[in-house]
Amino acid sequence: YILSSAMHTEVQDTARHGEGTQALKETYGKLRILVVEDNAVNQQVAISILTNIGSNAEVANNGREGLDRLQQEAFDLVLMDCQMPVLDGYAATRAIRKTEIVRTNKRMPIIALTANAMTGDVEKCLAAGMDDYLSKPFAADVLEEKIVYWLSAQLTQLKADANASLLGRAA
Repeated sequence: YILSSAMHTEVQDTARHGEGTQALKETYGKLRILVVEDNAVNQQVAISILTNIGSNAEVANNGREGLDRLQQEAFDLVLMDCQMPVLDGYAATRAIRKTEIVRTNKRMPIIALTANAMTGDVEKCLAAGMDDYLSKPFAADVLEEKIVYWLSAQLTQLKADANASLLGRAA
């Protein structure tokens, strides 16, 4: 049911109708999100939700693969599962935080994805260097709210750039 609903969920927002929806999808389409998750079903759910809102998303199957991808490619945000084989999300996040400022001169948002919703889990994620927390299963609108919150400045800049480009073509 969760996978099916994620694949068919239309992201709803009163600001998104007609051309506004297309413009927003185009803006989201300029974002790159890395989903670091070992479970194939959870990967499909996350990718389906991200695709439905128009975002470009890619998968790494564990923390080690996630680190390798981040060293080779630029991403705007990471969705990080906490419990994975090879290298868990906590260790992967700590490793990212040690090198990202030197490499990119900015902090990339990392949102924890975990089935654990017990007292202390949020604190454990934050202590590892994660910025936010989503408990699985999560709804499409909640994930989108997190993306908008953490990438609001970048989304605003992308929209402004797109508008400037449209105005330049119209002139």
